[in-house]
Amino acid sequence: MAYAIRYKPAARRQLDQCREDYPTFAATVEAWLRGVATAAERQDEAISFELADLLELAASGAESSDAWALSLRNWLDASAKDKLKALVATLRKRCPPWQFRGSVAPLPFLDYSTCEVHAYYLVDHVEQRIIIALFKGLPGQ
Repeated sequence: MAYAIRYKPAARRQLDQCREDYPTFAATVEAWLRGVATAAERQDEAISFELADLLELAASGAESSDAWALSLRNWLDASAKDKLKALVATLRKRCPPWQFRGSVAPLPFLDYSTCEVHAYYLVDHVEQRIIIALFKGLPGQ
């Protein structure tokens, strides 16, 4: 069973608008996201990239920020119960309990074209979900 898919309000609005304008394409996006969630659960990183790597490149010389550092910030803000869950997730998955990732897919659009959609999300191994924060490239954006 794949991780659950949740949306930040901005991402939800983006997908809802896409669903209103292009219902078939929105269904394609949601099917792709189910694949992303399944890959996140399996820790298959072939279809996604670590956002911290992009931040490092953008900062070019600024203080390094890797997945463990980003997870540490989340852990410090977590409740005692969530810290325990994070520890269990870390031991079971052998990776940071929270990972900021992105994924890109060229999806078929209007039977004759493709649309490159980017999704930026948090993989939450603690609560077994991915939280979509933002889309880029949805039709109409």
